[in-house]
Amino acid sequence: MVLVWGFDMSVKRSLKYVSLLKIYTTGKSLYITCSYAIAPAGEEILAVLGEDRILYTAIDTEIGKEYAVRIVKGVAPNVEKIKVTMFRKMIGYNIPMRFAKALNIEKGDYVLAVSEMNGVLEVIPLHIAMEKIGRFRETPIL
Repeated sequence: MVLVWGFDMSVKRSLKYVSLLKIYTTGKSLYITCSYAIAPAGEEILAVLGEDRILYTAIDTEIGKEYAVRIVKGVAPNVEKIKVTMFRKMIGYNIPMRFAKALNIEKGDYVLAVSEMNGVLEVIPLHIAMEKIGRFRETPIL
């Protein structure tokens, strides 16, 4: 198995959405906007903090249902409910401040947004992706 940025590359995958996005602010809130919607505007979705990324998922997906159960049980400290918003014909996703602090991202930083299935969007800070590429390049491929 070959892992690149946490993706298993031994299985052929088709990405539905890939984009480099800038982080913006409104007041004290951080958000990103993109053209990919995992849920209609106004609907609540889940934001899940991972080791090196934020996963946005609709509650009605399999992953969303699993995290919703964890929220009900009270064993999901890395999950927050957020609302999908609209910004000038673009979909807006809020970045919870504690997630931003954990991933060391702020206004003006860039993130890589990737989706390979409906109802899920992964947001990876660009500085983390570049660190992983740097480590990959340091190891020669034989």
